[in-house]
Amino acid sequence: MGPGDFLAFVALLSSIIVISMVVLTGYRHRLRVKERQLELQSPKADVPTVDVDRLEQRLRVLERIATAKSTDLAAQIEDLREPAVN
Repeated sequence: MGPGDFLAFVALLSSIIVISMVVLTGYRHRLRVKERQLELQSPKADVPTVDVDRLEQRLRVLERIATAKSTDLAAQIEDLREPAVN
């Protein structure tokens, strides 16, 4: 194996390494794009979910209180108050 063969081997090995790096960089970029697309499609975990049944129930109670002509209206409103959620 002469110096020319050695230089050809080093050049071949270097080109394989460079091509591998370019391919891996492109693959990493593609993965980042796919992850971002999935993040945008999935619902946010930090957004609170709305309990529609609970809201409808509270609305019915408020409608009943608003239309009722009773003397204990203040007591009914106080019964609706809930402790603050942390």
